[in-house]
Amino acid sequence: MDAETLKAMAEQAAAKSLRQDANPDLQPATLEGFGPIGPKLLAHLLCGAELTPFLVKRVDKNIDVLDVGRTERLATPKQAKAISLRQGGICALPACRHPIAHNHHITWWSHGGRTDLDNLIGLCRKCHSLVHAGSLDLARASPLARAA
Repeated sequence: MDAETLKAMAEQAAAKSLRQDANPDLQPATLEGFGPIGPKLLAHLLCGAELTPFLVKRVDKNIDVLDVGRTERLATPKQAKAISLRQGGICALPACRHPIAHNHHITWWSHGGRTDLDNLIGLCRKCHSLVHAGSLDLARASPLARAA
């Protein structure tokens, strides 16, 4: 769900007035892999939740949060979460279905690459090793790398 919907629903839950009929314009929350959930379940999940914002086009103020340029070599925890979300938790190479184990600079850090989301992809251990061994060309193998 978008941040505005979450904020509105959280505020209503805190006020103990979170009922779908209290605000008919409010979109229902959706639980990934499950579908729409009711207001009472959302309130329960929000009770002890840790919320992590993800960069989305319409939240302009968060654009700089996930781009750290050359100030950091390794992906930040927020960047790693965003990469995993973007790739569905799997390696960026189309023929590979292994889980992400490492975040890799498309333009390598050692070649001046920036630690920004548009220059980072998630790779499994094997594919990451093959890239560094020179046995796998990301520009040819990954649509994410070609888009960067």
